[in-house]
Amino acid sequence: MKYTDGEMGARGHQGMEIPSEKVPLAQKWMITKCNIAGKFCVTATQMLESMCGNPLPTRAEMTDVSNSVLDGTDCTMLSGETANGIDPANACATMAAIAANAELACSYRSVTSFIRDFTAKPFSSAEAVGMNIAYAAIDTKAALVVSLVDDTAIVNAIAKYKPSVPVVIVTTSSELARSTNGLFGIFPCLVSDNSGVLVSAALGAARKLGLFRAAEGAVILLDKDLSMHIRNNSGGGAGSAPPSPFRGNR
Repeated sequence: MKYTDGEMGARGHQGMEIPSEKVPLAQKWMITKCNIAGKFCVTATQMLESMCGNPLPTRAEMTDVSNSVLDGTDCTMLSGETANGIDPANACATMAAIAANAELACSYRSVTSFIRDFTAKPFSSAEAVGMNIAYAAIDTKAALVVSLVDDTAIVNAIAKYKPSVPVVIVTTSSELARSTNGLFGIFPCLVSDNSGVLVSAALGAARKLGLFRAAEGAVILLDKDLSMHIRNNSGGGAGSAPPSPFRGNR
């Protein structure tokens, strides 16, 4: 774990190395270890296997995907369903819908508190920023987080504490933008330089991806100096419509 960026939970390979009945426990153990270490975790193998030849998965497969999300996995992965299935696009859409609905049952405050409690103290500055972003998103009922800080350690720490809303990272680094694809709730906004109207660019990117609408509530801004600001939008505040469910989190 110390020397890796993340972990792939390929249940097929696990079933050849350990007794099959221990695979579910191994999955939960590895996901928890990755969450505490701040490493991304991918859960894969036969998640929607029946969709290789059918338009719908079995209820057991849907439960498997949902349980992986509730366990805390960062990514769920298809293989044969998209490699040689009859309808790869439908398989992807089905998995995304299952994950989005499972997230409605997640208690993000409990998840953040669990990770905080089992993380070694004292915290680094990156850990402190990541944890406080997650709590601020919950306490302010924010709809979006925009970070102008594109430091890799801080981006990873924000993802580690499982923020309850999407986080848009504004960066000039295409390498960093690519590296966020496996991170929980992180969406890159690649800009040509960092001297322009960065917040507007981030909000535009979030709207284009369907992550944010102005009426949904406040936006948390993490500035370059690590200061945090709350930006209220027109239509937000008391009496406004609640934020829409987290879309495409994993």
